[in-house]
Amino acid sequence: MKSSIARYATIAALVLLILAVRFYYYTGPIFSNTQDEGIYLSTFASRVIFDNPINFSVYRSINYSNVTDMYFNPAQIFQFYVGLEYPELLLMYAFGYSANLAIYYVILTSVIEGIFLFLIIEKIANRRAAIIGTALFAFMPLDVLFSTHVQPLVPAAMALTISVYFFIVAEDAAPKSRRRILFYILCGFFIGISYITNPVGLLLLPFLVLALLCSAVLKRKIRDRVVAISLLFLGFAVAYSIIGAFYFYQSGNFLLYPDVNRAIFLYEHQTQALNSVCIGSFCLVYTTGDPSFYINLLLNLQTNDNLVYSGVIFPVFIGMAVLCIYFRRGKKNTWQLFFPTMFLFYLLSLMFFPNQVSSSSGKLLVYLIDEQAYLAEILVLPIVVVTAIGIERLLRNKKRADKLAALTLFSIVLLSSILVLNWDIGIYRASMYTVHAFLQYAAENPNATFLGTFLFENNANLISGYKYKVDPLDNCNYAYLSGLPRGTDLITGGTISMDISSGVVQSYDSCVYANLTWYKLVYNVSNPYSAYGGAQGGPNLMIYSKV
Repeated sequence: MKSSIARYATIAALVLLILAVRFYYYTGPIFSNTQDEGIYLSTFASRVIFDNPINFSVYRSINYSNVTDMYFNPAQIFQFYVGLEYPELLLMYAFGYSANLAIYYVILTSVIEGIFLFLIIEKIANRRAAIIGTALFAFMPLDVLFSTHVQPLVPAAMALTISVYFFIVAEDAAPKSRRRILFYILCGFFIGISYITNPVGLLLLPFLVLALLCSAVLKRKIRDRVVAISLLFLGFAVAYSIIGAFYFYQSGNFLLYPDVNRAIFLYEHQTQALNSVCIGSFCLVYTTGDPSFYINLLLNLQTNDNLVYSGVIFPVFIGMAVLCIYFRRGKKNTWQLFFPTMFLFYLLSLMFFPNQVSSSSGKLLVYLIDEQAYLAEILVLPIVVVTAIGIERLLRNKKRADKLAALTLFSIVLLSSILVLNWDIGIYRASMYTVHAFLQYAAENPNATFLGTFLFENNANLISGYKYKVDPLDNCNYAYLSGLPRGTDLITGGTISMDISSGVVQSYDSCVYANLTWYKLVYNVSNPYSAYGGAQGGPNLMIYSKV
């Protein structure tokens, strides 16, 4: 009884730690990755505030061979990530539209991910390793950064973590038992949930199939493994059918989600500049990045707008993987080989996963998925599991040097994660500081009419829930500005997003400044985070009111 109370108290304390870290580094929407969050929040606002229904009927007459159709623009894929969008919409229908509420749901999925990570490590190792792993997870930069924004990767990673847990308990259950059958089905079901949240979630299914096939060969349990694989696919089919049936009703296409994904991929490759890595007549083709992208990312060599993502975890992970494999003993510890293999499978899939193969000018072209930092979120689970078990293994040894090494490695991962988070959050706050400053001013002047760039207007309205009258400025010439009613406020300067060029603001500002007769400056605020740079750098936000 005391042991159970202590276990639940430990889990509760770790949940509080995960929440505390995420809220400490909370910034609200940053509209990064070419306005990703803006697209999600616009979708929620359209449904909840403006009552525009979800409708996929337009895809009934789509020509999939014409992949440059506007409905295959990459921005369209956001409405298909239903594992993120539909839970968010249910919350907002219940509590009202809120940008913060949208992020709170993603944070909740990170907490659930952390709980199941604890359960996984506890089951294959022990409670001390589980505490170490969950504590490291609480500060893991990839998860913290993407769980505090409206992005689908953390909800997808949560579903994958739950899937892995059910796979482990299914493997440990009695053969042919009902529990084992149920757990395999649940494993496949949550892979399906992950897939309809983001396509990268599908990667776990072939990995588990390969693991079961290897087990069939090594242990000569072919029938048992075939049954397990069948149950995984059954669970996956059940999960996908929930949304597939809805797609069929709306568009007449049960497989609308994978069909649109494939068309959008082809759209990107036909409309964007491509990078190629060729060996003779064999070429790997990317829209962005190259095969070294994720290795550089894990070593903190790959940056975007001065961002880093991982902390010094990759070298530690390699060392811990070697240590885990070296000390592999007993039934439970056989799982220690499973997670390094999962990491390698995921990493190679992200680097070299083929989406299309074609030939041109005597060369074989293999088109690969777009390199994106947020996809590395799926690497967090195997990295944390292996690192935690390795550190715990060192702590278990009686040698003082081993214990010191364990504490040193834990400290390196923890401190480097904190340094990464502090730097990245500074960039995030630089990115959107002046939008939040404007909203404070708008709250003090709730009846004013504000005009600014369409991006500033869009971001301010999405964050505030359209609470104030903020509109895009249609024209900045003298005749138009002089004809505006007295009391109209013009917004100039300010940060609008991480990934939008500062030239967007500067060209708009120069046009407004050239025609400011009849206007006076009523508000001026500088960005205290401008030293962190980012796409905007931190121009002053200024508001001019017509007199």
